[in-house]
Amino acid sequence: GGERLREQLVLAVEECDVERFRRLFKYARSGRDAVAEATDTDGRSLMLICLSLRSTLREGEDRECEAMHQELLKCGGGECLTDIDCYGNSVATEANRRGFSSPVHGPKSPMRSNWRARSKWQSQAHFPQSAEACSPLTYPKEPPLDQPIPGVMDLEGIETSSEHVSLSTVHSEPRMIVDMAAATMAQINGQEQIIQKVNTSQQQLLTESTAHSTMGAATSCDELSKQEPSALEHKGLTRKKFLETSKVKTAFKQHCDEVNDRKVTVEGLSRYAELLESHFPRAVPDSLFIKHMSDVLFKHGFTPETSINLVSTCRDEICRPFTDQLDRLWGSSFNVSSLGGFCFCGRTGFKAAMAHAPVVDGIERYVFWVAPHIGLTLEGEFGKVYRPGRPAPSSACGAVILLHNELKTARLKVTMDPIDMEQSVLKQLLVDNIPYGHVPTLVELTYKVYETILKEVQMIAEASVDPSKCEYVIVAGVQVHGPLGQSFQGPQGHDFFWPGQMIKISGGVKTDLYEEYAASVAASISSESQGWDLSSALASLQLQRRKIRLAAMTGNVAELRCAGINLESVVDHHRRSLLHVAAAHGQLEVAQLLVKLHPGLVGALDLAGMSALDCAVEAGHEGLADLLAAAGGGP
Repeated sequence: GGERLREQLVLAVEECDVERFRRLFKYARSGRDAVAEATDTDGRSLMLICLSLRSTLREGEDRECEAMHQELLKCGGGECLTDIDCYGNSVATEANRRGFSSPVHGPKSPMRSNWRARSKWQSQAHFPQSAEACSPLTYPKEPPLDQPIPGVMDLEGIETSSEHVSLSTVHSEPRMIVDMAAATMAQINGQEQIIQKVNTSQQQLLTESTAHSTMGAATSCDELSKQEPSALEHKGLTRKKFLETSKVKTAFKQHCDEVNDRKVTVEGLSRYAELLESHFPRAVPDSLFIKHMSDVLFKHGFTPETSINLVSTCRDEICRPFTDQLDRLWGSSFNVSSLGGFCFCGRTGFKAAMAHAPVVDGIERYVFWVAPHIGLTLEGEFGKVYRPGRPAPSSACGAVILLHNELKTARLKVTMDPIDMEQSVLKQLLVDNIPYGHVPTLVELTYKVYETILKEVQMIAEASVDPSKCEYVIVAGVQVHGPLGQSFQGPQGHDFFWPGQMIKISGGVKTDLYEEYAASVAASISSESQGWDLSSALASLQLQRRKIRLAAMTGNVAELRCAGINLESVVDHHRRSLLHVAAAHGQLEVAQLLVKLHPGLVGALDLAGMSALDCAVEAGHEGLADLLAAAGGGP
């Protein structure tokens, strides 16, 4: 919630929305700290953002900025007058450069840098040189602000050799710098900027990882051929036929037999459905997801005749069926996939795909389908799947699991490995989104992968398109590989898709298509059960929870009181609880009921890190916000 609050404060200042700023400050437990610590992506403090806005306005047009400036001084903004951004600018130096006289007033504070490092994981001070020096789940505290920062390395692992690194050198360096913040800390003496000394001889930044990648599926039959070599030597005997005729019974085949022989009970399938729904709410079989999502897109003018698909899933062979299903319905897609589901082709790759799109009535249309993936066995183990020919379950996604293992063992390596470039960049992008000192679960890390991929795709798309000549949709989520066998109907019936976001951008206007999609899926659940063979457990569970969410949204307290399930367990696809829903829609009576029955919901956070109080404040429901604040909500 604290990070989300700081982001909302930045937006309020950027828009000079004083009333929204006051609401956010009113309901924050540590409002003054949040004001002092909030920065934008360039490391500018709230006061520096306000000053920059004032400099762009003509005389007489800066009343709102002046009001915001005075509000910041009241709420603690004066404590960050000497904070510097990533370019070495402070409020004082910026005011002097722009010609303001006495632009700000407030107490002096000791010099510090407010620019959060590219990754706090990357410092020697955060990770010990050996696993013995630190237990897997314990991390040293952050170094004091006045403590010298270790040297920096570029992505090729070459440590900077110069003892002095100027800010201009850092920002013009053609090679990417892994820890840019370490090289750009500056100090202000009067109004002069002093070049930061970077100690490159203290100690090595990072320790080498002993972990090895588990990514990719083995395509050979080495283990099988050792036991029955003649089978593979027989000309024309396919691998599939060999598996069927071999006396060797692999774990994969044994697993399929158990499911096909109905050894998996209805209760077992129900438990699996509940586990899937609790971790990936509203996940559906991928074939149904593609069908209903495509139906929605067709209604908005995105069809095989008018559009081109850009698909980014992991390179894993078990992700390929998803793309194959899309291609059967839409025609050939443009492959922008990389390791882990990331999209490393960049603007050049996007522009190449866009140049292949049909032009209808002068408009090009693109649909981005992006998703990382994770395995979930029938036994409830995340990160594992059964593959043909393997003696035991193997990893999915191996690249993400490798990073997870490095985090758990405190042996994270983020320098560029020339023979493992995609994994290197994957880790560099992901560590930015992992809170300092926190080792996420594999499911949490998969959500971080999803969020990172979505941000990258949005950023590259915005930089690549001409809004006047095109429109596009970004469909993002997570592939979940479930058990195999006939109990999960269809050729890929064992795979599911968690729908995270589906946004249409046309003429610069964003339209959320999720509710259209959800309504289409709900209608199919209530009318038929095809494609939902988990003894219909998943379908009925999701339909029941959807009705409860609608009751919370519309204020139907009576239906909530007689619901036969735990209301605390009901969340939507963004992991928003019923209290989030009530807060966003101003349903005070529903909120009172939920706070009374489940007080723990007050502190629950959704995927964006928002609490129910954040939702109420953002929606302007002050009475409901007062209720939640009194119940202990907020950061």
